[in-house]
Amino acid sequence: MNDSAFTQHPRPQTLNGGNMVHHPNHRRQAQWYVLVAVLAAALAVLTTAEPAWIEHLFGITLDGGSGALEWAIPVALTAVALLGAVGGVRHLRLSRA
Repeated sequence: MNDSAFTQHPRPQTLNGGNMVHHPNHRRQAQWYVLVAVLAAALAVLTTAEPAWIEHLFGITLDGGSGALEWAIPVALTAVALLGAVGGVRHLRLSRA
């Protein structure tokens, strides 16, 4: 019997040392993550600069005029931007590995 058919090949490693299935499109995924991060950051800046743009665009006040929504949206968009940037960097590093 040929032992080479049962030889274990090393699996690709993630950045934190865990195993993962190799995905050939890490560069493309990195580009998408960065695009989402840039769009989220731009919307966060827009919402911080002009908080009522959403109310003007849709013609409704979801928070009853309290301004809570105008603060929650930039916080959420900033979180999305940070996660997108981290994901983009991660996939870019994996594409170069």
